[in-house]
Amino acid sequence: MFHMVRKDEMPETSGITKVIAETIRNRMKAQGISQNRMGYLIGKSQSYVSTRFRGEQAWTTDDIDKIARILGLPNGFAIMDEARGVTQR
Repeated sequence: MFHMVRKDEMPETSGITKVIAETIRNRMKAQGISQNRMGYLIGKSQSYVSTRFRGEQAWTTDDIDKIARILGLPNGFAIMDEARGVTQR
């Protein structure tokens, strides 16, 4: 049987999850991409995207890789590097 989890019952996500979400959000904002549009582009709902930006759940590595390409980056590692403050040469 499926049990709905209330928001206050969800475990806290890590700082890394939040930094990655912020990095993605900043890139999306700079390129004028809405949460709704990003959801469409990665095949997910706007609410799916929103829960990741609020830090309630982590992005999957597949999501990060798709998002990176949408944002003009070669792969998900580029988002991870940017989140870590590593600059590309």
